[in-house]
Amino acid sequence: MGVAIETQSAAELLSDNIDARLIAVLDFNTARDLLINRPHEAETLKNIGVSATNADRFIRPWINDAFRKPNNWSKLDRGELPVTTTYSKLRDLCTKK
Repeated sequence: MGVAIETQSAAELLSDNIDARLIAVLDFNTARDLLINRPHEAETLKNIGVSATNADRFIRPWINDAFRKPNNWSKLDRGELPVTTTYSKLRDLCTKK
């Protein structure tokens, strides 16, 4: 009798890690419980409940510090994270130049 072990690729593990980190920071900046009611790919920051002020003051710098700076990517400047940004695009900002 063997035990089936499900494995994930490195890309899947990285994606799960980024999603977990994004959910944590977004959850802190909204009234919505994102652990229970996770955002959909096409859902915008505004629909998730993130204000323009919180997007620019807290989430943008967090993305810069957590993802862009360690990879030597250009920082997101003020106004580059509008509330019309989708969750999918937000994840891309954490994984691509």
